[in-house]
Amino acid sequence: MADSDATKAAGRRPSVTTDRLDPSADKLKLDLETPSPSAVNSDSEGPDVGRQIELEARNSIKYRTCSWQKTAALLFSEYICLAIMSFPGSYATLGLVPGLILTVVIAAIVLYTSLIVWKFCLRHPHIRDVCDIGQHLFWNSKIAWYLTAAMFLLNNTFIQGLHCLVGAEYLNTITNHSACTIVFSLVTAIISLVFSLPRTFSTLSKIATFSALTTFISVLLAMIFSGIEDHPAAYTPAKGDPIVRALPVPGTTFVSGVGAFLNISYTFIGQITLPSFIAEMKEPKDFWKSVTVVTIAEIIVFSLAGSIVYVYTGNQYMTAPAFGSLGNEVYKKVSFSFMVPTLIFLGVLYASVSARFIFFRLFEGTRHKGNHTVVGWAAWTGILAVLWVLAFIISEVIPFFSDLLSIMSSLFDSFFGFIFWGVAYLRMRREDYGPGFYKNRGFRGWAGFLLNITLIGIGLFFLGPGTYKASIDSVILNYRAGTVGSPFSCASNGLEEDSNEKDDKIVRMHRIPIVLSSRGGDEICSFTESTYHPYMGQCKFTVASKKPLRSSRGCSANKEAWRPHGARDGILDKTHLVPYSQPVPRQRVAVIIVPLKALRVGIIGPPIGTGTLPAEMPYRHVTFPLSERDPAPHLRIPLDGILSFCNSPPASSESIMSAVRPLRRGLHLLGSKSLPRSAPVAANGSSLLRRQLASPRGLRTPLVAVARPYPRLNSYGTVRCASSAPSGPVKRTQLYDLHIARGAKMVPFAGYSMPLQYSDLSHVESHKWTREKASLFDVSHMVQHHLIGPGVQEFLMKITPSSVDQLKDNQSTLSCLLEEGTGGIVDDTVITRRSADTFYFVTNAGRRDEDLAFLEAEIDAYKKAHGPDSLKWEILSDRALVALQGPLAAQVLQAYIHGDGPETDLSTLYFGNCRSLYLTLPDGSRTPHPVLISRTGYTGEDGFEISIPSGGHPTLPTQVTDLLLSNPDQVRLAGLAARDSLRLEAGMCLYGNDISTAQTPPAASLGWVVGKGRRDPTSANFNGSSVILPQIASPATTLSQRRVGFTVEKGSPAREGAVIVDLNDDSRTQIGVVTSGLPSPSLGGTNIAMGYIKQGMHKKGTEVGILVRNKVRKASVVGMPWVESKFYRPKA
Repeated sequence: MADSDATKAAGRRPSVTTDRLDPSADKLKLDLETPSPSAVNSDSEGPDVGRQIELEARNSIKYRTCSWQKTAALLFSEYICLAIMSFPGSYATLGLVPGLILTVVIAAIVLYTSLIVWKFCLRHPHIRDVCDIGQHLFWNSKIAWYLTAAMFLLNNTFIQGLHCLVGAEYLNTITNHSACTIVFSLVTAIISLVFSLPRTFSTLSKIATFSALTTFISVLLAMIFSGIEDHPAAYTPAKGDPIVRALPVPGTTFVSGVGAFLNISYTFIGQITLPSFIAEMKEPKDFWKSVTVVTIAEIIVFSLAGSIVYVYTGNQYMTAPAFGSLGNEVYKKVSFSFMVPTLIFLGVLYASVSARFIFFRLFEGTRHKGNHTVVGWAAWTGILAVLWVLAFIISEVIPFFSDLLSIMSSLFDSFFGFIFWGVAYLRMRREDYGPGFYKNRGFRGWAGFLLNITLIGIGLFFLGPGTYKASIDSVILNYRAGTVGSPFSCASNGLEEDSNEKDDKIVRMHRIPIVLSSRGGDEICSFTESTYHPYMGQCKFTVASKKPLRSSRGCSANKEAWRPHGARDGILDKTHLVPYSQPVPRQRVAVIIVPLKALRVGIIGPPIGTGTLPAEMPYRHVTFPLSERDPAPHLRIPLDGILSFCNSPPASSESIMSAVRPLRRGLHLLGSKSLPRSAPVAANGSSLLRRQLASPRGLRTPLVAVARPYPRLNSYGTVRCASSAPSGPVKRTQLYDLHIARGAKMVPFAGYSMPLQYSDLSHVESHKWTREKASLFDVSHMVQHHLIGPGVQEFLMKITPSSVDQLKDNQSTLSCLLEEGTGGIVDDTVITRRSADTFYFVTNAGRRDEDLAFLEAEIDAYKKAHGPDSLKWEILSDRALVALQGPLAAQVLQAYIHGDGPETDLSTLYFGNCRSLYLTLPDGSRTPHPVLISRTGYTGEDGFEISIPSGGHPTLPTQVTDLLLSNPDQVRLAGLAARDSLRLEAGMCLYGNDISTAQTPPAASLGWVVGKGRRDPTSANFNGSSVILPQIASPATTLSQRRVGFTVEKGSPAREGAVIVDLNDDSRTQIGVVTSGLPSPSLGGTNIAMGYIKQGMHKKGTEVGILVRNKVRKASVVGMPWVESKFYRPKA
């Protein structure tokens, strides 16, 4: 009876007819039968489970005390861990559908192999760890045992080291890197050592339960936070809304795909610990319950966490772990903090498994193993201490530790995850049914045989290509890119708080060979270009060997122009290609320069440079070699379309050309009917350009950020780029530190680091605050100019269409700088007459380079004709500029005006007028300089733009800003997000979205900027008057398109680039394009948009369709603005 009971305790029964384990396991439908009686009886390698429990009964430390529930807790703590937060990144690489399928398939495979482990341990109850299994599988070879033991200890120690680093990562994040990373790693190791001290898994299971619970809370919070925050971390206008793909990005490389597959696999693979857990169970036959429950939970949690976080984060903003993708620092730290127990405990668990392995070998058969003795506890503590010291040292000494860990995981998990258990199955079946078992058992035998051979094959894949391509190759690439760290580095490894901190660094990158071909197809020029761009924090490239620029017959005249500027150590700080100059007889060709590597592997980020080519040669193609070593495979891109491949780059020639084709087809919408060819547009949500050109939620992106104009095409088929990305590092306004101190989320915008929004108010709350109270906007990135001289009025009346001569002193007007000949809008501007010969005007930061080149060319031409003293031009670089907007703006500002004269009364300062006034500082003194206060409508609300001189007083802009913000119940700071929604509701244009050189003022529905006294064709002399005046006189016959507003039905908003179609045409003919769009906060979330539509379809009430995410949404043409402007004007 004792023997029978013992046999049952071991999970076996002595009868052939009942030779099964727990019948519940049969429901799994797996080919995992228990052995034949002969196989059972032959196993005499050690005491069975019942005997082991009897022997432990007299000891004070009992090991076989775990129930299946406690074992499940241990498994939960092992699998429900930080690695879950790598699933969103894996789904981003693989696509959502393949990622979810792989999750389920790998979970099923690991469950199957775990049950094989269980069956094998039941046959051999003497087994205490995976090393015993390794020896048994390979013919009781001691060599096999030693090799398995080496892999076992290395694997576990490296995992301990990883948790030292992850603990340091958490401490760096939560304390903002308040100490050296080495210190944080050491602190983590010490804490982990303390929690490793319990000697039984039964005791550890209590900590494991707490660890698994807090990890689940952490993951749940991450999912919730990612869904409720406005934007993920590292969001920039250029990257747009999160891009979510059901399938892999075209051109996904083998390395990245295998890496994502391995990330998912490694999270599930944990069979290395299972023999150790089973060895301490009271009833090993119940282990199937533990592993089944945990697997079901894994599939649910991993799939939900991976998909939800991915959907709200997208490909562009994904980090690993995904906590780094949370934009709100509080969200990030709170959710990450709940992960702390698992950061400690998982390392503790693997340390405990390793310590058992060593301790049991040293003290097997002695009283120290099962009793509380000084020697026993000293040895146990010493073993743990040595393991943690080794883990700490390894993690700090190896500069590419994370890559080495991947290599070790590939090597070891190939055996412990797959190969061992395929071999174990074959060994068990052979023992049960003989050498030909797969033949003798029919279909079931063959199915089991082939399935386990496949498992061995998967393991060999991990061991071979998986190890090299996903791990070793990663080490090589990191060395080449210069991203490998140094041993014992104090540098922070915390989750990045702000990607802008990296903007001042020079980023090394590949030089990019670009070959230009003429219309006939002959190669006429090639050059090599490389530049630093502020958005390149997302792209790292190794600098190729320095090569001289090549020039041939087509480039000889421009050799100097193509020479890189600011070269240092093979890196170009800034690059200015052929400068813009006016007038030119023909439009120049626009060239987008992208990283060569982006065409092959896919790099997220805007282009690293733009340039223009002289139009003397009719260029037709830009050719990008697809290989640095072999220029033969190349990509020819027609110059009748411009793409930013770095923004959402395809990686193959065919996929890129498929993106170019819609641009080549184009649509005749942009410019006048006299233009001979159609201009390119892109569909928002199109499968060809998947949201590539769409702007992010609530933020309209200027052209400078996306490097994608709405180009005007001339008769030579070339393209005029309306704007180019500023060169050099991201700049900071004089109020940058104030923004940071007040919780701003900073994003690169028009070459500056600008506040998107602030921590105290969401985008919608800030928008409504401006409508109801007052908000302060930093607009110091805009360019302020002074023009002085006797010819200034005549000059301004040449480059703008406004009646500048009608302005009184201190009076302003909105106007446009116009191109010579075409009348295209170079920029919009507000011009103020300060005195008879002095004018002040402001232009956009995103057009700085173009505007300065345009003004310089025009001023030089004017001076040549009228003398050098006719004009003096000054850029007011020492001035900050803020906009105080909202119904309380006048009340707020009036309280700080210094003095008592009539000029200090703002109630007599009307819209379109300005004054220079002093402000009263908190100490009662006045500002050292007067500030220029202009009553404007920057957002459509009543308000002021305040130009603050800082010459000799660099802190004055901050002082004035703090002064205006001193009453937070009335005034709050607002950022770009609120600015965009406010201005769109007011029907105001954003340069690069709604206007560009592709439009004249009448085409952009801005014909009113042309002064009434300047509309006589016989006397008009402003740039482009010959084009513009006929358009004003007869728009129906001269304009092909009009800028209008739309209201769009409920659902996803129509954003920039969405195609407008004719609902009355079954073929859905394209009749327009959306240039800006978002849900209106003032209108309860109603979707509004503006864009260009075919002449004749622009009348109010016209029903049209807009393609949004490949679905046609109904929209109506409406008048603008949606919210009436509240400009302060004299009462009639």
